Amino acid sequence: MEKIEYRKISRILSAVTEELVVYVKREFHRLCYRSADFAHLPVDMSDGSRELLLAFAWLLHSEQIVYKFSMNCTTLFDDDTSSLYDVCWLQLFGRPR
Repeated sequence: MEKIEYRKISRILSAVTEELVVYVKREFHRLCYRSADFAHLPVDMSDGSRELLLAFAWLLHSEQIVYKFSMNCTTLFDDDTSSLYDVCWLQLFGRPR
């Protein structure tokens, strides 16, 4: 009885995982990430850690996620020195797009 239950659950999880992989690939394509290696990753997630890491790095850069999060952070400084933070950011990373 337990083996049958386990098999059913395993099949359901596998189907959900495959749908999630297809969804993520589709969303990256929609965001104009056009890597053939990423697009051809297997849906069973048996391979592709390098391609996933590259795609994640591309997403962080193209969507300026680090910059957006840093702009929402509060600083330990008084409000008087907030412009210093902006100057340092611009010197280190340049102006955002």
